[in-house]
Amino acid sequence: MRWVLALLLCALVLSCNGPHLDLPKDQIWTSPHFRYAARADDSGVCSGVVDQLEAHLQTLTTYLGLPWTGGVIDYYKFRDLADFQSNSGCPPAAGGCNSSSSAGPDVRSPMPLHGHELVHIYTRALGIPPALFAEGLAEALSPEGRAFPAPSQSWRDILGASSQDGLVASIDYWGGGWFVTYLLNKFGPAPFLDFYRAAASHQAAAAIAQQFQNVYGLSLDDVWRQAQASSPTLGGVPVWECASAEPIVMGGSAASLADRCDGRGRFAGLELPTATTFTWFGGETMSGFNISRCSTNGGLYIELTETSGASAAIAFPAGKYYVASADFPGTLGFRDASGVVSSDCNSLTPLVLPAQNVGLMILLFADSSVPWYAMPQIANGNSFRLQRIADYWYQQTMVAQVEACDTCQGPCQILDPASEAQLSNGMVLRFTNLTALEGATVVRMSYL
Repeated sequence: MRWVLALLLCALVLSCNGPHLDLPKDQIWTSPHFRYAARADDSGVCSGVVDQLEAHLQTLTTYLGLPWTGGVIDYYKFRDLADFQSNSGCPPAAGGCNSSSSAGPDVRSPMPLHGHELVHIYTRALGIPPALFAEGLAEALSPEGRAFPAPSQSWRDILGASSQDGLVASIDYWGGGWFVTYLLNKFGPAPFLDFYRAAASHQAAAAIAQQFQNVYGLSLDDVWRQAQASSPTLGGVPVWECASAEPIVMGGSAASLADRCDGRGRFAGLELPTATTFTWFGGETMSGFNISRCSTNGGLYIELTETSGASAAIAFPAGKYYVASADFPGTLGFRDASGVVSSDCNSLTPLVLPAQNVGLMILLFADSSVPWYAMPQIANGNSFRLQRIADYWYQQTMVAQVEACDTCQGPCQILDPASEAQLSNGMVLRFTNLTALEGATVVRMSYL
């Protein structure tokens, strides 16, 4: 997950000015709401970035219901992190910051389009709530393929988390991103912004809890616990990612999941007009990728790891999705794999596993109330050994139930995660308990 910059952000810097600043000024591009400045030798940014910034402003403020009346935003794009840290005037350990002064708002960043900092600018007139909610909103609305895990702590404990080196505690970012995502998905942006206006950073926990009760009519403690129980991982609210992502054409060439000079990030779009089973290609330079359903009221989110060289299939319902690189840039494409997994056992197409010493099979199912099936077969052989790996690699837990069946009619026996099973070509696997809280289950198995 791309946490490095996300955890090194300057939250709301009221004044990032200093006596020896060297702000970019060589290349200047303008648009109705932005004045963009970059170094003369910065090849990582181009003039199209102001068009993307205008679209970002329109997309985010429309979603939030906050028409922009703040005038022109100055955006200072630094060549790289070293240039930024030496010349921006932001806290030494920051990876981006924003400021508001009599000259107007500005963003300072080594990123061509820094979504997190821009959200702070768009909402600056609302006030300054505790970092858990201010940073949480900025993170939730700039997920870029990342996941936000639920904290084990209470919101009261996080509210009192200490900052270091002038930066907010990291848990305010990812913990806030998780909880604000939950609130936006469940209740929409309007009540959250009412709460955002009312909650002040200097208020004690009891006053914050009362403001939440006044707006939502619910106890903050109760909602926090409900979120922890029902939403252990959330993928943010990807309104910008889904609006701006270039589409991946099923069966077409692989799409780029790399940063572009106009500010588009490491993600691309995928639209499925009907329920589709597909697999991927490319991605050799990435250790994995993430898929999130485009929805503003919650939806499917899943992380795929160890994807290179895996035999795989994904079964998803119709809908719009975006995919993002989990770490390094690369390319990714999808092709039809109809029948490789199916809810109709009698219509299966064999999933041929390459003959090798050790291989990986990854099958990804959207939540389903009916069983799904697959028919793996080993190339150049008649039988192979199969062993389950944790469905959720970061939690090391098993969720789905997997059974090995002689035929579609049975008999079947549970594939015990603790032991290996010998399968012969022609046998089928049956998958049940596909009800993951994230909206989909990854079943991972090794074979040899």
